[in-house]
Amino acid sequence: MLAKIQKFTLPLMLTQLLQLLVGQLTMIIAVNKSTNNMSGITTVQSFLYALAGILGAVAFAFNILGSEAVGAKDDKKYQALIKASLIINLSVGLISGVVLVLGGHLFLSVIYGFSGEILKVATWYLLIQSPYILLILFTFLFTNLLKMKKKTQWILYISTLTMLFNIGINWFFVQYLSWGIIGASLSSTCILTISVLTYGFILRHTLAKALTSRVMAIGDILQKSLPLVGQEILEGVVLIVVFDALIARLGVNTLALYAICMQAITFIKIPTMMYGNAVTIFVAEAKGNNSVKQDLSSILRITITSSSIFYFSGMVLFNLFGSNYASLFVNQELATQFKIAFMTVASLTVFSISYELLKYCLQALGEEKKVLNLTFFVNGSACLIMIICQLLSMSSFTFLYVMNGLALLLLSITFIWKLKMKMKLM
Repeated sequence: MLAKIQKFTLPLMLTQLLQLLVGQLTMIIAVNKSTNNMSGITTVQSFLYALAGILGAVAFAFNILGSEAVGAKDDKKYQALIKASLIINLSVGLISGVVLVLGGHLFLSVIYGFSGEILKVATWYLLIQSPYILLILFTFLFTNLLKMKKKTQWILYISTLTMLFNIGINWFFVQYLSWGIIGASLSSTCILTISVLTYGFILRHTLAKALTSRVMAIGDILQKSLPLVGQEILEGVVLIVVFDALIARLGVNTLALYAICMQAITFIKIPTMMYGNAVTIFVAEAKGNNSVKQDLSSILRITITSSSIFYFSGMVLFNLFGSNYASLFVNQELATQFKIAFMTVASLTVFSISYELLKYCLQALGEEKKVLNLTFFVNGSACLIMIICQLLSMSSFTFLYVMNGLALLLLSITFIWKLKMKMKLM
């Protein structure tokens, strides 16, 4: 089991790491050590990530149902699920793009309180990124198909190829044409488009076969995805949109420092998220072929241990070289504050490892409604406390992360209890 999980996960980790490194390079070029640019761009990226997570619940539902079908060797259902996912992704992606174009400026000014230059920067960036949801939903689906086939090396190959294009296109738009942030945003959209087209070409036979399927599974995917959508809304609203909005009201310098910390946290959380993919695939397949009791403990032990090793190794590296990293984005004054801020954030976010992997495990076992209910109660309470403290002027950078950490810890403990109850019934 160890060899299977590592063979599945390591190419995904390397892919994500390369994508982040190239993304950081383009971010450095676009930001040009401007706190307005840094705050505006990273806030929009954070919002789009949250929105993609919410709408991408359809892809996650396909991931679970498709893996169960693979485990049960039900090819007819598998093809129907692919066709349904293609139709849903196209519809959701087009509607999202229109909403972002029409309401982006109003959303940024009302929710985040942006105005002046930072509002202008963020609005332009969001406008150009409006096709993001459509493209990312198809990316989710296509990469999930490769994951189910256990061909994650293809994801690495395609990502490496498109990242080489990214460097060239970004240089052309940003440096040669001097389009700055607009150029960086255009480059990002172009690269995502190339990725989707490349994945589509590789999977053309699979997709063509699915489109000829006479069976439709839209209802199955929507029924499975509704609790997952609710889960992502709670996580997105509490941990991203509300959190970002509260941080933004602490001042532009605090928002810029927070943005750099989140960039670094993204690096050290890559393994956790990729091992989360493995948990979903392997647990759902085990459920499909009735081997959950034999495989579950090994899957969780391997993924939690591996994720923790990578997470703490990343903390050490950023503790040693954090100031140098931060100085690439902002002025030296903010860069000197980064190390303390990062160690605070990383220490209080450590329970995200157990939270994420246990969440994926329970969802793969069909317990998404219980996960949703628990998350609603805990994150809803945390959100309410944070907002009240903000209104009473009692909020701070550290306080917000203490609340976040406590929520992750409480959910982790509860998920462990739920998982033990589930196993007793199987």
